[in-house]
Amino acid sequence: LRILSKRDDDHRLCIGDAGAIPHLVRLLSSPDPAVQEDAITCLLNTSIAHANKGRIVETRGAIDRIADTVRCGAREESRQNAATTLFSVLMVEEYRNPIGEKEGVMTALLELLQHESPRSRKDAIKALFHLSLSPLNKSRIIRKGTLEILLAMVERRVRIPKRDDSGNVDNAAADALALLTQLASCDEGVAALSKPKILALLVELLEPGESSRCREHASAALLALCQTGGDAVVEKLIEFDVCVSALCSLLSAGTQRAKSKAGAL
Repeated sequence: LRILSKRDDDHRLCIGDAGAIPHLVRLLSSPDPAVQEDAITCLLNTSIAHANKGRIVETRGAIDRIADTVRCGAREESRQNAATTLFSVLMVEEYRNPIGEKEGVMTALLELLQHESPRSRKDAIKALFHLSLSPLNKSRIIRKGTLEILLAMVERRVRIPKRDDSGNVDNAAADALALLTQLASCDEGVAALSKPKILALLVELLEPGESSRCREHASAALLALCQTGGDAVVEKLIEFDVCVSALCSLLSAGTQRAKSKAGAL
């Protein structure tokens, strides 16, 4: 089934139509690591077909068991694929708030976010990012202590992203900034992120020498803070002398998105 589910949507829909999803969900509790990995990977593959996303969400206990696999899957690949399955399902807007209400989902993703593996962090952030697209989930994510974890990832950034043994590029800081930008668009996010020390870090990330993705996402985060927080944030930001010159540098040499954000800022 795992191999067939990789083929195309016709195969994925056939698997869903045959009623395989509830059985795959039950196998997530298997004591055999190989069976668990095959089950979650097959669920991930079948979730690519839109109709199967709904089938997964509607299967009793499915989201809770997937979250349990994120937290305590026997193999790292099982944990990663479980997070990616959540990300896949969360691409459907109507599922974001109900899934965000489940206590175990965010807890599991935040634990995965703190793993050393670049892929694990990326998979966790992708799922959290799509959760944050629901306004109600922004506050839930912040109350879990997520901002501190994300800011620590930014502070530990490397200027030139490196690849791990599996060939995955570690863009942890840029990925963290993308999620911070989403969280900066709510009042709780503004209150937490508009402190001078954090603004100073975001302004520092605008400067030449930082990676293009970090500069782009830092400008987006600052713009979101100013748009949500208004004059109170703008007044704090203009106290940083380097801010305007860094924005001008982005306007002339940044990515297209960075130029747009810098211009608006």
